[in-house]
Amino acid sequence: MVKKACEEMENLVLRWAQSSWKDTISLEHKDLHEVKKIWSASIGWSYMLMEEEGTDNISYYMALETHVDMEASTLMALSGFYRHANLILRGWIELAFLGLWFLNSRELFEKWAENAPDAPFKGRGYFREKWLRQLLREPSFRDFNLKYDLADEVLNLFGELSKATHAKGKEIHETMDRGDSVTRFRKESFKQWFFNLCHVFDVTSTALFLRYPNLFKSQRREAVEIRGTISKSKLEQLQAFLT
Repeated sequence: MVKKACEEMENLVLRWAQSSWKDTISLEHKDLHEVKKIWSASIGWSYMLMEEEGTDNISYYMALETHVDMEASTLMALSGFYRHANLILRGWIELAFLGLWFLNSRELFEKWAENAPDAPFKGRGYFREKWLRQLLREPSFRDFNLKYDLADEVLNLFGELSKATHAKGKEIHETMDRGDSVTRFRKESFKQWFFNLCHVFDVTSTALFLRYPNLFKSQRREAVEIRGTISKSKLEQLQAFLT
């Protein structure tokens, strides 16, 4: 019975996912090298935030969670589930900016984490324009946001990723796009996911550096690695404000 169940799962999912893995690794090895760099830089944020304020740092916990999101999104993209891979990236944005928002109140964070009756965002979802703009009006972010419209950039990216919530969110169903009901490597879809991954890392890293400017100036290995991984345009913007 167990052997039969394993064979059924292999035929239903694993065989096709493994085929997509093989094609992706063979054809997109350059981009996958960049994904590895983002993976390393992402975990680097966890180490730095933990050492910055200890394990009680809310952003530290959120950084650990967003790193797991990145791993899950990458697994989905390698397996050919591109819509789902993009949807997971949306959660990365939510958690990263929620972590920064909750730095203002440990009490509210505890209520939110425990799903208390009077927790913030109760019944309204987590990611809303009002609280994001409120956050980015704080002194750490205000001038940068006014000049480079970080709030609009984040909201637009979040909106694009939200289209992956339902298959009809895009012009056609993902299954129609692949031509059948099993996962396949599709270059255009992989490239779009990779672009989104880089963009999410850019905006979340930018916000964290603005909140912790001393980390942007740090010469420790993790900080150097993150600065070398974010886009040139974001690096130049941060240098103009933080150095």
